[in-house]
Amino acid sequence: MNIRPLRDNLVVRPFALERTTPGGIVLPEQITPKNFMNDDIEKPYFTSHCLTGEAIAVGPGKIGKNGKTQPLEVAVGDKIQFSMNGLKKIPDSDCVMIQEASVVGFVE
Repeated sequence: MNIRPLRDNLVVRPFALERTTPGGIVLPEQITPKNFMNDDIEKPYFTSHCLTGEAIAVGPGKIGKNGKTQPLEVAVGDKIQFSMNGLKKIPDSDCVMIQEASVVGFVE
């Protein structure tokens, strides 16, 4: 399925969730569901977490007050960390749609 995001939206392929911290602590299922693409993402304890993924497609940008398009800072191929707030599942895909405002940083 080919999706072309509009405005300041991004299509992101999230990386697999880590169930173990760098210190070796195994996180319970409540913190990291086996598959975040299921209905568990609606639960409040999970919406404040951030995920890491790769930008697969980006929109042209937000339209400013002057009527001109402001390009996004995120480019295709960037590895980003993003908030679960406002995340939209893409049917029949392992990707999600987010707005650029949900991006909290770049992973180097």
